[in-house]
Amino acid sequence: MKDHVGGEINAAELDPLHFRKTLETRLRSFTTAAAAVSPVVAPALGDAISKMIEGETLIRGPFVESLPDFEKGNSIEKLVSDKVLAEQWQGMLNNAPDLWKRPLHRHQQAAIGRDDNYIVATGTGSGKTESFLFPLIDDVMRHGIGKPGIKAILVYPLNALATDQMFRIARLLFKELGDPGITLGRFTGQTTPGASRAEIEREILSSPSFEDAFPGAHRGGLVCLNSFEPFRKWISRSVMPRPGFVAA
Repeated sequence: MKDHVGGEINAAELDPLHFRKTLETRLRSFTTAAAAVSPVVAPALGDAISKMIEGETLIRGPFVESLPDFEKGNSIEKLVSDKVLAEQWQGMLNNAPDLWKRPLHRHQQAAIGRDDNYIVATGTGSGKTESFLFPLIDDVMRHGIGKPGIKAILVYPLNALATDQMFRIARLLFKELGDPGITLGRFTGQTTPGASRAEIEREILSSPSFEDAFPGAHRGGLVCLNSFEPFRKWISRSVMPRPGFVAA
């Protein structure tokens, strides 16, 4: 299926039966072409292969699965009214009224305002992203706006996932919240930094917390870690300003 960012969606594209038929037709065409048998050179063989492919069921389904809904909590509107969320969330009132009034899942609400670390383990489509993103953005809006510097680092295992999440977070910040003043950036192996590698290394190695975690590292200019523990301690001191700040 297509991932629609905006504009109208053709009703047929949302019909699973229509999608199944279209996909099966394209798979038959691809499979027939992949057989590489010319109907001109070997018409009998080509006809036999076509009939064999036509007789096969290439796609099964669609299947319908009934799942219980997740327990509901309060809406963002109610959480703002109760001062559980910052006032800046009111930008949703005009920019995303449905999201403003929609009840959160209970596990999403439970993550807001926590002062300890937590792990969200739940199924696909259950709102895991919001479970860390809403508390993180709320914390930044309360304590970080107007103060230069990196407030949170989100680590993803794949560039594709990082890109997908970047657009998702950007939509929340700049459209649904109406741009509360939080900036967003992405850095992957495909990103060209504005500074040179030497400048970035010099800045990192001269950090007091880095020198404390890796004594003498600035002299060699290269750090080889045989243990993740000192790096973990450095990250916890340099990136997380206080216990309970959510970074993922």
